[in-house]
Amino acid sequence: MTHDALEWRRALRSVRAMVDGSDEIVCTPERLAIPPSSREGFYRLVSEIQEGLVEEAAGSDLARSESLAARCRAVKKRIEDASGLSELALPASVGHYIESPRRALEKTLFCCVMDCLQTGEDQRALYRNACGALDRAHASLARYAYEFWTYFGVVAALDPVRFWLVESPDTVQTFATPAERIVVGHQVTSPERRIPDAVFETKSGRLFAFKNEPARELDFYGLRIRRRRDMSLGGNSADQLAHRVLMLYELESIASIPLLADRDKLMIRPVDLMVEVLSQKEMAKPSFASHVASRYRAVPSRRSVCVVTLEEGASFPAEFEADLTLPARDLVFVGSEERRLEDIARLLDDAALQVEQPA
Repeated sequence: MTHDALEWRRALRSVRAMVDGSDEIVCTPERLAIPPSSREGFYRLVSEIQEGLVEEAAGSDLARSESLAARCRAVKKRIEDASGLSELALPASVGHYIESPRRALEKTLFCCVMDCLQTGEDQRALYRNACGALDRAHASLARYAYEFWTYFGVVAALDPVRFWLVESPDTVQTFATPAERIVVGHQVTSPERRIPDAVFETKSGRLFAFKNEPARELDFYGLRIRRRRDMSLGGNSADQLAHRVLMLYELESIASIPLLADRDKLMIRPVDLMVEVLSQKEMAKPSFASHVASRYRAVPSRRSVCVVTLEEGASFPAEFEADLTLPARDLVFVGSEERRLEDIARLLDDAALQVEQPA
């Protein structure tokens, strides 16, 4: 429900009056105790403060969030409807943001409001803290939502008509089973091996496995495992809020699902297409560009790595571009134009390169 932006001030005065007028409510920096008889009214007022703050402080960010979320919902629905999936399940925070950016942003302000009530901050301090929290939340959630729209917009452009889960009793043998629900980032956890999130068949009959992997996990792909000292997620990143990459692998048969990496044997299957969303701020930072370079070297690719830039005209540092040891890269600005995602998907129609696995 849309609230008058000024209503949160009235709600703040009301909840403070409730606390001051009750001997049973304790709301101090050291302790919070709300008796059952007051709980509903107390938290209703807290919720009204959150809603009003988002209405007043989020401003144009909220409108941009609503537009992005609508595009994400459309891509998700397109995949589900075309393939018969009951759900393409995302990390919970991203899923909630896509369903309702307003409610997702309101949720991030709960601690701000409670801190204000327990410490006695004035409304100007609350508003200032809320603005900071909203800026951080919007930057994070909008980024992850945009990555989802980009990566699964590419998947949608391939016209998937059927999905399979990739199952494994031991992370060595793999087999596919028809799927009604796909959880992004899920695999049977394995310190050593990586298997696809899922496999899908396109309208034209092509088969692709995909993995929507946190980018930092690529740091481990080319490293032999260090048991009991390894910080990898083990391939299972379901419900992890993280910057991700999309990796697509073309398959010959659903009867043979390959391992994507085996860290015991230092085996990495070449990617048919890798897509990564990056910002100019990230690309311009030498330390971050160095991480990107090591990841691109670690995972061999049959085609140029497709870097989707958040800003038009974004580029890597000159020394990065001049490094001949790096695989080829295509920098693409997509913005909000779905047709550009279709252009990325069409890269899979180009002839694939024969590549050697890294030693």
